Amino acid sequence: MPLHHHEDRQSLVDTITFLETEVSKLAVENEALQRDLKRFDRERRSLESRSISSQRQIADLEKMLRMRDDQLERADRHIRELSEKVRDLQEDRQHLDHDIHHTEDRYERELQVAERKNRQLRERIDTLEETCTRLKKERDQLQQQPLSLGKSHTDVADDLLFVREPSHASIKGYNTPNGNLPRSMSYQNLVRPHPCSCQYQWN
Repeated sequence: MPLHHHEDRQSLVDTITFLETEVSKLAVENEALQRDLKRFDRERRSLESRSISSQRQIADLEKMLRMRDDQLERADRHIRELSEKVRDLQEDRQHLDHDIHHTEDRYERELQVAERKNRQLRERIDTLEETCTRLKKERDQLQQQPLSLGKSHTDVADDLLFVREPSHASIKGYNTPNGNLPRSMSYQNLVRPHPCSCQYQWN
């Protein structure tokens, strides 16, 4: 065999050996790449799963935020309604306080008027009672005095009742000029019941 054929064959063997070595290395690298691809695929699926979970969580959070916004809006609306009711109640309370104050003032005025009228009525009642007592005494005196000749009971009563007596002029509520008792208190009217507690029944 010629020398150059032997060298070519050896060179070819070396090339084949080198290529086989490279192929082996590539096979090893390919296996490593396959493992990396599988690992990357698992990580990708995991990331996708986590992404889906995150998206779901994000969607849930957005839903919760929308619900929270709705609750806040309802709370704000309720607060506004309560504020309006509070303002209305405050206005009603002011009107009520004004009415109460006005009613209390009117009650005080009416009470003062009633008390003043009560005092006046009490004074008139006391005056009437004093007058009744005085007239009763005069009636008793009249009954005890003997009748003058030519005078009836009526004449004697007129003489006694219409005698000038300054004390009668001081009686409040009666118009007694010159101290004379009015005609309404004459003997004829004394036989009728008087408004005061005592009643006159002359024989």
